[in-house]
Amino acid sequence: MGFAAAILLMNPTRSTQLLTLAEPRMHFRMLLGKILWRLGQEDRARKIFEVVGNDARNPELADRARSNIDVLAHLTPGYKAPHFKASTLDGRSISSADFNGSVVVIHFWSSW
Repeated sequence: MGFAAAILLMNPTRSTQLLTLAEPRMHFRMLLGKILWRLGQEDRARKIFEVVGNDARNPELADRARSNIDVLAHLTPGYKAPHFKASTLDGRSISSADFNGSVVVIHFWSSW
């Protein structure tokens, strides 16, 4: 059984929460990877996420690390968007291939 550590974290709304973590080193690495990613150091962040994805005993944490690697590989600004097909509000079918060579802004919204 792994040892636990209490880490005090600040969330964006300035409230604090006390978390008990079973794998403090892996959680710290995830946090470091996210910081590096935001600083534009994607290669270093990817390497850290690979370590967490391979070595974390917590499957949820390992899955989050692998998900971050996937996002870095496919959804980083400047990279080609994944292929998609969708229907417009008037029922026409469109796909990402219709926009090859164009700059496209996709606005996701909801009415709830």
